[in-house]
Amino acid sequence: ERAKDRIQSMFTQGVVQEVENFYKTYSLDTNQTIGFQAIMNHIKNQGNLDETIAEVHIKTRQYIKRQRTWFKHQFPFDLCIEDPLMAISNQCILSQIKSCLPV
Repeated sequence: ERAKDRIQSMFTQGVVQEVENFYKTYSLDTNQTIGFQAIMNHIKNQGNLDETIAEVHIKTRQYIKRQRTWFKHQFPFDLCIEDPLMAISNQCILSQIKSCLPV
């Protein structure tokens, strides 16, 4: 929902004009930024605004999914708990956290 709201806000605040100004300034119509190509297609009259917004939503959701999958495999939860070499560090971290909490 936050991503959907953010995308809608971007279009309301003029992302199409921003991309168009970028294109006029740098004469580049390719960019790897999410949604850039969809907006360029809209500017070149190859899609209406609703289709463009829908495409940006889809590409953003796909990117979020890739990020979640990547992060999920980077830091396994049990690494901190079951690694005997980390036991002392974990205890230090836990004691510091507990010291900040009200009794």
